[in-house]
Amino acid sequence: PERDIVQCAKNASVLVLFDKRTRTLAFLSFLTKGQLYSCEEEKRMIKKLLYVVGYLVAALVVLVVMDGFRTERSNQISDSYEIILQDSLPVTLSYADRMGGIESTWSVTDFRYETTDYSHQKEQTLHLFFSGEKTYDVRGPGQGASCRIGWQLFDADGYVVDSGTCSSPNVREGEKFKDAESISFNLAPGTYYLELHSTN
Repeated sequence: PERDIVQCAKNASVLVLFDKRTRTLAFLSFLTKGQLYSCEEEKRMIKKLLYVVGYLVAALVVLVVMDGFRTERSNQISDSYEIILQDSLPVTLSYADRMGGIESTWSVTDFRYETTDYSHQKEQTLHLFFSGEKTYDVRGPGQGASCRIGWQLFDADGYVVDSGTCSSPNVREGEKFKDAESISFNLAPGTYYLELHSTN
């Protein structure tokens, strides 16, 4: 069948023969300054092109495999840590002044955790996330302040391995906060028990 040649500029690098009837590319040749390569030169160039494509495909396969390995290792690290919350949610906590008077209260309604994936070290960083709602402020409903969640982390033998205080954003009565974060560094794999406490 008759074929139409796509017009190329003088310095075009590719000549494409297009079959209008089947609407498919029928032939591909390389041009330099308007001159067609010889058949042997063309074969060598096509061979080089195939090599390049092969290298790119191989590199892509390697990247996919490495990404799968990282994902699998990350899952293995996450599985090697278990944080068990000792309190039943929701749990009500409070902040007291020096005399023991309650200044504010809040309810922790959700808890989750994540671990890092540092391949060069055994111990990882633990990220604790708390969500909740402020329920009382002695200064009145329009006053904002952070909710301070005290926590202790125990190992399987009952030893305290870390502790801290998580501060939420400033919230008023009836306002909620989500994923307020606290961090425990250099934590070895294992099962741990988390207790929440009021602060003063």
